[in-house]
Amino acid sequence: MAERKYEDSRSEPQDFPPKKSSTLDFQAEFAGVVLSSLLMVHNSTFDRIKKRREEATVRAEILCLRLPRKPWVYCFDTCVEVCDLEKIMTVNNSEYEVERLLGKGKGGYSYLVRKDDAYFVLKQIHHEPCSYYTFGNKIESELHDYETLRATGIPVPRLLDVDRKNERILKEFIDGPTAFELVKHDKMTGEYIAQIREMCHILYAAGLNIDYFPTNFISRNGILFYIDYECNKYTDEWNFENWGIKYWSRTKEFMDYMASRADGQAE
Repeated sequence: MAERKYEDSRSEPQDFPPKKSSTLDFQAEFAGVVLSSLLMVHNSTFDRIKKRREEATVRAEILCLRLPRKPWVYCFDTCVEVCDLEKIMTVNNSEYEVERLLGKGKGGYSYLVRKDDAYFVLKQIHHEPCSYYTFGNKIESELHDYETLRATGIPVPRLLDVDRKNERILKEFIDGPTAFELVKHDKMTGEYIAQIREMCHILYAAGLNIDYFPTNFISRNGILFYIDYECNKYTDEWNFENWGIKYWSRTKEFMDYMASRADGQAE
């Protein structure tokens, strides 16, 4: 009988992070491994996702190969987004097809979703820790803040549905560039600054601050909408003039933030 030979997988320890010469191979391999793990987590949609697994894996590998640094971190984010693209999410048993992840905030993940030919924003509340902010009941805070802002009259997306059990809210989709994108592409104008200052005039009189970071504002037909519902008691420290304005032009603060993001995008 022929003698069987076995290889000892421990004989050649692997470098982590990988040596420079093997980085690209590692990125592609790791993307596939992480994607496989994530697919198993999404049990409710596994059968549908599996049909397009090869396509998604290739897309993840291609994207990871373009990443300039720390591939073992960014491959995970890429694979999460690929999996999310396959999902069907529900709000009070009504199904919506996820088109893409719009962004992640302190309180949740926002997705562009579609039902028939209409688009919406679905926000999934998360409970990840935040070192600089203390939360109460997040879903109730969203509803309270929405009513508070609506009463001021500043432009905000309409709240369309609330799924308390799954901690999801469905919002009107405001289509257009964010203020962050306008600054990034040097398209911020005095008209937009005048609009945000008019919002401030209304909010300060009501004793409120909002999150003035420019990713929270979208221009639709030249009108700025505050697309987040977060609002807080007014303080000088966090008003527009002392904090928010630092990010509404290509300031050092804005450019430093851009440099901190590997893909040049804001969360």
